[in-house]
Amino acid sequence: MSSFKSLLLFLAVAASVIIGCNPDDPVTPAVIITSIKENLTPDSTDGWLYYSFDTDATVPAAQAGTDAWDIKFRFIPFDQTGAIFQKIFLAEGAIFLNSPTAGNASGKTKGYVADTSFTLVTAVGDDSKLRSDDTTKGSQIITFNGFYTYNPTARTASPNPNKTLVVRTAKGKYVKMQLQSIYKGKPLVPAMTDPVGYYSFQYVKSDSKSFK
Repeated sequence: MSSFKSLLLFLAVAASVIIGCNPDDPVTPAVIITSIKENLTPDSTDGWLYYSFDTDATVPAAQAGTDAWDIKFRFIPFDQTGAIFQKIFLAEGAIFLNSPTAGNASGKTKGYVADTSFTLVTAVGDDSKLRSDDTTKGSQIITFNGFYTYNPTARTASPNPNKTLVVRTAKGKYVKMQLQSIYKGKPLVPAMTDPVGYYSFQYVKSDSKSFK
């Protein structure tokens, strides 16, 4: 009788394993979203444009003191003298992540700049790379030297194609972002007469640390 009970127990366990490994069971894939934003302009009154990767939308300036946004872009007054680039890009900084030292006390967004082109960034990497942004020169995540290429003769700035911003949002999503242009219409070769302060960028958002 004990042998019969043992056989029944074996069959029950085997059946549960087979059912649990059913190849027809649905597998939940990682959610990956690709977005392209063009000609977004900051509010000249507030001085910034706030954007949320979690909601894929701009955030009203009234929520600047919250964790509702992940990244902010500075308003750039039109100026053909080149002085504005010296002031904003080299000294103050044009783009910041939402952190206690660069946004507000509620900021939770962290990130880093990868020395790799956008298409070649396939994963976030080690979490130790992710850090809070800082407005202190030398501690900023998105620095002018490297992330942009400045042409002193044309007095224009272009994003470096070999730099990619990697972000962990306030909601725990992961993003890789490429800034494409700061000029209206994304001209391939910008001129100092082109309207500036129109941010165009593309990004991929994932609920895992993989972008593929």
